[in-house]
Amino acid sequence: MIRDRIVLRPARMSDAAAIEDMQIDSVYSLVRRDYSDLQVESIVTYLGVFDPQLIRDGTYYVAELAGVIVGSGGWARYAEAVRSLCRGLEGCKPPCASGSDAVDIRAIFVHPDWARRGVARVLMDLVESKALEAGFRRAEVIATLTGAPLYRALGYAERGRPSLELPNGVFVPAVFLEKRLDLVA
Repeated sequence: MIRDRIVLRPARMSDAAAIEDMQIDSVYSLVRRDYSDLQVESIVTYLGVFDPQLIRDGTYYVAELAGVIVGSGGWARYAEAVRSLCRGLEGCKPPCASGSDAVDIRAIFVHPDWARRGVARVLMDLVESKALEAGFRRAEVIATLTGAPLYRALGYAERGRPSLELPNGVFVPAVFLEKRLDLVA
């Protein structure tokens, strides 16, 4: 079983280039079924750029198989995440009003060769448990249309469907979801 072979560890700055390459491959391959070519290019350009602050915060992880990064993901305090997501996006407003008990799930990506094989689920188990250990009771995520089914399967409830206007004027439909972490058994 693939789940048994995945090695999870905190991401290191030396992983940044490999993480970004994997994320770009993921966007080009996996979100294409839900977005136009122009939207995919815009996602890569404005939302698919890896944010090294997540590594510096110590809240970002990689999933490796045989020493190769096949997935990545983490969390950030919501206010920090919204600032990062909205950086350069004129008029960007968060789709919700969050409290201090919420973390934002950030940059969950899986290499297309390993998609739908449990990598994201294993990463999310770790991310959620680390956020709960840090004292957060809720998790929120602004997901692509492609990623939203994963979060629903993990118990996240849809709270809205924002449309992000990117700097090039392209609108990207998204899904806002949340989950209570402190109620999970």
